[in-house]
Amino acid sequence: MSPPFRPLGLAIPNRDNLFVRNGTSQVNWVIGATTGLWEAANSPYYVVGDLNVPADGELVIEPGVQVLLEGDFEFTVYGTLEANGTSADPINFTTIDPPAAGWG
Repeated sequence: MSPPFRPLGLAIPNRDNLFVRNGTSQVNWVIGATTGLWEAANSPYYVVGDLNVPADGELVIEPGVQVLLEGDFEFTVYGTLEANGTSADPINFTTIDPPAAGWG
């Protein structure tokens, strides 16, 4: 059983992407300018700050990816975002905490 999730808060440096490996597992914390491929095999992706896809960038999110937001952040796309989930393999955006009343 995995240990309980601890909010990351300000402990995460202000970097574009931070990938932390522990043995064979990987934790994907994302913040800032974001491009590339978010793979279902590496899911979930923890959003710990505002995200943006730069004008010259592309972010592809595979079906089956789970995106967990630690707080109330902006996700702005200036470039290209490709995210095509399916009914069998949706792309889920959710928060790590229960939503406040009226959120949605």
